[in-house]
Amino acid sequence: MAHRGRNYAWMLVMSMLVLGSEAMLGLVAVMVVLATTESPGMVPNALTLIVLPLLAVAGVLFGVLFSHVVVMPAVWLGDGLARLFHRPTAWW
Repeated sequence: MAHRGRNYAWMLVMSMLVLGSEAMLGLVAVMVVLATTESPGMVPNALTLIVLPLLAVAGVLFGVLFSHVVVMPAVWLGDGLARLFHRPTAWW
């Protein structure tokens, strides 16, 4: 049985999508907490419109860095161990 190589680019994209989904879930949780607690009535100003897009760009850069530093070495290690022990790579 011939070994078909993994598509590491696809794994990187999926890792970033999952990380983005987790960030959105955290954002929803923070918004629910803020909506259900009393606050001093802060009003967003023009600086907020500048900072939020910068935070989005920083989040994407963090996602790329996290995926390269944490996720991809784990995938490469799993492939290497599978080859070392002559096991087929499984979906998990």
